[in-house]
Amino acid sequence: MTALEPDRLDDPLVRGRPLLRKPYTVPALRATVRQLVRLDLTRALALTEGRIARARHTIEQQAQTVARWRAKDRDTLLGEEVLRTYERTLAVLEERRDLLVRELERQGGRAEFPGWPGP
Repeated sequence: MTALEPDRLDDPLVRGRPLLRKPYTVPALRATVRQLVRLDLTRALALTEGRIARARHTIEQQAQTVARWRAKDRDTLLGEEVLRTYERTLAVLEERRDLLVRELERQGGRAEFPGWPGP
């Protein structure tokens, strides 16, 4: 990135990302890589949290659908299986979130870079 024109640093692909200027030192390179890892973990966590929220909403809707079917004395077997599938998906997403949180804590916390719009 250091070879880019200064106005190119405002491109959405690089905005808010850590910038390593030449000539750089090995410690500066390591610090920049750590920042990039934290940024990636932070972004993955935000996306996972969004997926968890959507999964919870879907589970709520599916449970309501099953309840309506049951109230009308309809077969709920398929609806209940779909509900269990969503619940298993939610469990996997929550496990992923927990892993990301632990790794972020190990790496020094969530990344914050000025100008980064987030996920």
